[in-house]
Amino acid sequence: MKNSPMLRNALVSLLLILASAPAAMAHPGHGLETEMTPRELALSTATYVVETMISRGAIEPSWRGIEPSAAQLRERGGSTEWIVSFENAAVRDATHRTLFVMLTQTGEYIAANYTGD
Repeated sequence: MKNSPMLRNALVSLLLILASAPAAMAHPGHGLETEMTPRELALSTATYVVETMISRGAIEPSWRGIEPSAAQLRERGGSTEWIVSFENAAVRDATHRTLFVMLTQTGEYIAANYTGD
């Protein structure tokens, strides 16, 4: 069975399957190529910023898991930026119930505060 055609065919088939797996996985819908819209990127990045702020102790843990309530583009200082807001009803101080995360149009973090300015 050393030079068996059946064994050779099985090995060739296995090699072809293994060689084609990365290409098959790279097609849209397989998780390797995900194209996010600019809005989706802003929402995702802002959520990450909030999680980072929680882990650093900048905001209280009650913000964890809160989904963004809005995301809008605005003109400011001659450039366009995203402002993503989060609402947390668990916060007692009404002036701190809405957290705003500002990002560049390409999704880079600018600032976060309770005023949106």
